[in-house]
Amino acid sequence: MASNICSATLARTTVMCILLVLLPACSAFKKPFTLVSRTHISLITPPIGLERGAHVEIHLNSFELKRSAQQQGAFEPVIILSAFTLQQWVTYRLDTSRELPLSVDPCNVPSARRFQITGYGAPEGNGRSLKFQAESTNQYYLTVLNCYKAAADQEILTEGFVLFANPDGQQLSLEQVPLKTVQTLFLVLFLTLTCVWGYHLFVSRFFRRIFGEQLRLQLSLAVALLCKCIENATELLYISSLASSGVESEALRLLRGIGETLANAVFLGVLLLMALGWTVVRSELTHRERQLFLGAFLMYLLFGVLHSICQEPNLCGAYLLSFYVIRFLITFCIIVATNANVERLRAGGVDGIDENNATAVYTKLRTFQLFRAAFLSYLICPIVFMFIQVTVLTWQDSWVLVVLNEALFLGVFMTVTHAFRLRGPGRVRVRDRVWDNPRAEEMNLLNEGNGNQ
Repeated sequence: MASNICSATLARTTVMCILLVLLPACSAFKKPFTLVSRTHISLITPPIGLERGAHVEIHLNSFELKRSAQQQGAFEPVIILSAFTLQQWVTYRLDTSRELPLSVDPCNVPSARRFQITGYGAPEGNGRSLKFQAESTNQYYLTVLNCYKAAADQEILTEGFVLFANPDGQQLSLEQVPLKTVQTLFLVLFLTLTCVWGYHLFVSRFFRRIFGEQLRLQLSLAVALLCKCIENATELLYISSLASSGVESEALRLLRGIGETLANAVFLGVLLLMALGWTVVRSELTHRERQLFLGAFLMYLLFGVLHSICQEPNLCGAYLLSFYVIRFLITFCIIVATNANVERLRAGGVDGIDENNATAVYTKLRTFQLFRAAFLSYLICPIVFMFIQVTVLTWQDSWVLVVLNEALFLGVFMTVTHAFRLRGPGRVRVRDRVWDNPRAEEMNLLNEGNGNQ
């Protein structure tokens, strides 16, 4: 009976996921917003990519202007609802993350559309809205402009929502449209790799006596790969739901954040175990190492989840800072532990390895050197991707950054799995040569070294 219920639940969940992916768009995208501002220019929502002829509506449900006591009797300031294209935003340096130049007045520069909310000439009544059609395929910045010189002395409080739909009925922002296909392809790829990895572990368990404790590390890699599948599945569900309903699901947004945090935490934890030499140069971690590992892993996971579900801006900043501090400490530990194992192997001072077996020492040394190169790529490549995004990619190509990050994870995963692949205690291949006698291996390595000299 229990199995029938589980099967029915699984079937319903599968059907729901398929419908979310396949259902076409049916209404305009709706993005609610709440704005509290004391600046001349404030973004209502993140930039939106629109095709030519796209329909856009900005509705204000409530609007309140708080003024100081000295300004109560003065004239009412001019507040404008405006839409800027990407070219206008860049040309007039309207970046809201810094103070505007004195020569730039956002209320007087050209914009795609604008609608006056308060001040002389503003329409009466509480029903305020701005409707327009995109004249060109572009990225649009929807803003609220405060034309009063001392904008910091006034506070704007407003709530409302944005509706937009591209001519083909697509409700996603133009740069987000390819993400659905990208996430689908990578989900299929990672699920296939997980199945292959599961079959590999199933076959390897029959050779437990040969591979011994190495199977535990392989199982950890399988868990990391499974968590990556969960991350891609939650991302695909979120994008598909957004494209089909036009409303951002808060539950799927939180689920997407938790899935991403879980995948990153598990993969970083596996990399830390590799760096410590677990099952490679030692069979077990010390009691203190286990405590530090579990503490760092749980704190990383905790602050990542708290930041994902956070709603209070001040707390979100504290959670994000704690998350990055713990990530930095784990990364630093991985680098130190990897270099320590490399130096110990070079000195021949690793417990559990016969110093007379030059092949075993050399093989493990190459393992950690390859792991170190892969981990450095894992750290450096995101910086390179950021420069590529700024200098090479346009706003329509932002999905390429997702492809690059997914490809980076796949490349690093395949590299470390190759480095820490299962090896038996007998014949080991080094530099395309197979040896059986440990003394013969050492003599051959020495002869190669003398020949190179």
